[in-house]
Amino acid sequence: MVTMSTQSVTPTEQILELAREYFGGGMGLRESRTSPFCVDFEGEGNSHITVSVRPEDTRNVVEIDCHKWEEHVRQFLSRL
Repeated sequence: MVTMSTQSVTPTEQILELAREYFGGGMGLRESRTSPFCVDFEGEGNSHITVSVRPEDTRNVVEIDCHKWEEHVRQFLSRL
């Protein structure tokens, strides 16, 4: 498993919606769990992605844990 992170001024709700569009709609992963600050996705072959958002001062820290989707996670984080 790999963890990657970035900081963003994008609001929490928008970050999670962008994750749903990118990983769920664009890549076809299944949303398996959600909370106000987190969304999990599952794919074939035990692959998964967990997107977590943590408010910190005037920014949000976005952390993504992934298994088998590292390049896609890098691309998503670069868009924030």
